Amino acid sequence: MIFQAMRCLILILLLSLAGCDSGPDSVLDEQKDANYLSGCSRNSSQDYKGAFEEFTKALRTNPDSASAHFELGLLNEKQLTNYAAAIYHFEEHLRLRPKSDYADRAKERIRACKTDLVKNEFLAPVNQGMQRDLERLTAENLLLKRQIESLQTQLSTRATVPAGNFATSTVPVPQSELVAQTTTRTTNTEARTARTGSSRPKTHVVKTGETVTSLAAKYDVKLNVFLAANPKVDPRRLKVGQTLNIPSTAQ
Repeated sequence: MIFQAMRCLILILLLSLAGCDSGPDSVLDEQKDANYLSGCSRNSSQDYKGAFEEFTKALRTNPDSASAHFELGLLNEKQLTNYAAAIYHFEEHLRLRPKSDYADRAKERIRACKTDLVKNEFLAPVNQGMQRDLERLTAENLLLKRQIESLQTQLSTRATVPAGNFATSTVPVPQSELVAQTTTRTTNTEARTARTGSSRPKTHVVKTGETVTSLAAKYDVKLNVFLAANPKVDPRRLKVGQTLNIPSTAQ
């Protein structure tokens, strides 16, 4: 009997040195419970899961064990980060033993757990929203990267096409530009024809929009020579249908 009593005292002393909160009320029956003592032992050896199970068993044996509630409060807060459960056990400790040596500490831990609980509740949706935004931006960046690579490939392909092949380009040409090109080719053809001596016409019938300057250029004749061949013509008042003389040779 003496040997067993000494073992019990030694165990309680070791648990106290290991940091288990037995406090000055260690003589109470709730702290002599085998499961409570085993929970303290496992807690000191950092077997937190085993300690949680042992303290839970101690509560099943004695639902009014304020000491077991306090230890479960610490485990839920520090090791399991289950702040709601920690608050519950600390409050139960205060309800069962409002004037215990750990009452002030239990109140302090309740305030800290409530702060952490609110922080987690607000930060979790924010973090999820940030994660969704990050995933969306990543997808958009990937799409833009592919579009840039496609454009770079097209530009590289165009840069390697021989100069002669551009004539077969299928890029549509505006109708106005086609008309202008056709008019230019026609004017150039007439000018080349006008430069040949035998094919040069002797007269020209004025059409809409023509001027003495444009006609002189068309037939490759200096303006003063063109005017000299038409002394009675007012160069500022050409009339549609009016017949003008074309000099026979360029001067």
